[in-house]
Amino acid sequence: MLSIKGIVKIFGCLVVMGGSFSAFGQTTVTNNLTVEQYVQNVLLGGGVTVSNIQFNGGSAAIVSESVGEFNAPVGNFGLTTGLILASGDAQLAAQGNLGGGSSLGGAATMGVDTDLQSITPNQIWDEAVIEFDFVPQGNLISFRYVFASEEYPEYVCGSVNDAFGFFLTGNNPAGGTYNAANIALIPDPANPGSFTTTAVSINTVNPGVEGFAGDPANCDALDPNWAAYSIFYAGDNLTTNYEYDGNTVVLVAQAAVECGETYHIKLAIGDAGDNVWDSGVFLEGGSFASEAVDIAVATVNGDTTVIEGCTNAQFIFTRPASQLTDTLVVDYDLEGVAVEGTDYNTMVNPVTFLPGEAQIVLTLNPTDDGIDDGPETVIITAYTVNDCGDTLVSTDTLYILDAPEAIFSASTVDGCEPLDVTFTNTSKHSDNYQWTFGNGQTATVNNLNSQTQTYIAPGTAQLIVSFDGQCPDTATIAINAYVCGCTDPQATNYNPTATVDDGSCFYPYPTVVAPNVFTPDGNEENPFFELITTNATHIEFTITNRWGITMYTGSGINPVWDGKVNGNPASEGVYFYEYTVTGVTGDKLEGHGFVELIR
Repeated sequence: MLSIKGIVKIFGCLVVMGGSFSAFGQTTVTNNLTVEQYVQNVLLGGGVTVSNIQFNGGSAAIVSESVGEFNAPVGNFGLTTGLILASGDAQLAAQGNLGGGSSLGGAATMGVDTDLQSITPNQIWDEAVIEFDFVPQGNLISFRYVFASEEYPEYVCGSVNDAFGFFLTGNNPAGGTYNAANIALIPDPANPGSFTTTAVSINTVNPGVEGFAGDPANCDALDPNWAAYSIFYAGDNLTTNYEYDGNTVVLVAQAAVECGETYHIKLAIGDAGDNVWDSGVFLEGGSFASEAVDIAVATVNGDTTVIEGCTNAQFIFTRPASQLTDTLVVDYDLEGVAVEGTDYNTMVNPVTFLPGEAQIVLTLNPTDDGIDDGPETVIITAYTVNDCGDTLVSTDTLYILDAPEAIFSASTVDGCEPLDVTFTNTSKHSDNYQWTFGNGQTATVNNLNSQTQTYIAPGTAQLIVSFDGQCPDTATIAINAYVCGCTDPQATNYNPTATVDDGSCFYPYPTVVAPNVFTPDGNEENPFFELITTNATHIEFTITNRWGITMYTGSGINPVWDGKVNGNPASEGVYFYEYTVTGVTGDKLEGHGFVELIR
């Protein structure tokens, strides 16, 4: 039995998230170093030595606008740092994406590389080619990359199909030789760890449907199964964090090699069919390496992030075909900020390759602990001994993010219509916000900007947040907008549709008209003394004779004096009256005067 020890180390890493932190941010590109410096200092990993670096068939000791070093926050497109090779100026990747096609730089010259030209029927323009010799210390050469283009998604299945490839030349351990063999191949969806014979391109890895300038026949000609490869398309770029309109998930280019032998590789890209709408390929820093056992991280969304309590990750251990006849044991330790059994499940340790077994998959399930502890970076590192007797290092990185949390508040939750409400979004760990306001309006945004809505009736505002389209969380707030007005029927401005009295009721002041004569002589004309009032709720008046003796006192809503005193008719003459009239709101109107009784 061949026993090989490995170590996995976990390091904490602060990544800006939500509110004052964000997993996304602007991609940056620097291209002020020589091509040779970018290959040696950025791209190259362990177990490989390189020499004879050239750019576009000449010296690599030049500064090229097509080559640079990128740095991208977690979540942009799956890789955080490395080398970018572009058709045109690599600084295009750092521009904010505004949609539509873009180009930057480039000499608008026809390509001359026959290997790159061999993978497309279209004329190549603005090609960028890096090539070098390398000697692997293991039995496998591999590196990770993301292909991105401005031709996504409009020109999917179009006649214009930008070309790129990784062309390997040298001995093939399985027999024969690699002769500029393109190893930028699509993984086999039915057989993880293996590859199809189809090259990665816009017309083979895409959303699975043609763009407006496309014809499915163009995609069918490359591979009839092209629609099934949409799982390797990360989606259209809806952010402003980098320019390219679409990109693949993180892919792996690899090939079996012979330890200690010299190989040649060519990394090439160019515009195809015309010299506009640039493309770029991002090569992960330090990933061009040769290991006895390769470790890769696979996640649901194709990048290297998982979310607590929602998504998981797979650590995929792959060993070279030359070792398939042996039993291989890889031990590893788990340590760092994340605690095994607390922050994620207990992992099987060690992993054991049985004879004939090429791949072992371990699943890491992050635990939603409800603690806002920020992202944690899991770096898995295996140390193996190759056929040359050297100890090699294989590593990959996983980012564990806190689960999205929908949080928002309203400036007010009830009031008179039309009610203006401002919603403040303080959600965490999210990059997509879907609003349904409950008033017939909706909005989908990728920022924390406040939203203002008007309500004329009650409604429920709902916010659904997610990260990269995953792990949605929902919050709701009920808004009560009601009709305000005067609800008192006695008021002159009574509103029968109002449900809440807003204090606006208006009541008129009472009025009084008193007669100056009445004739209680038995006929029906003017038989009583009474006050003619409006807007009165209570009336009081007193009648006295000229000597001040009270003849009558009345109160109520309509008191009257019939001209009698203790049942006996009063004498004709002039009488004095005083009154107090109370209005709807308690206002009192007082007055007095004289009335003549005539019989």
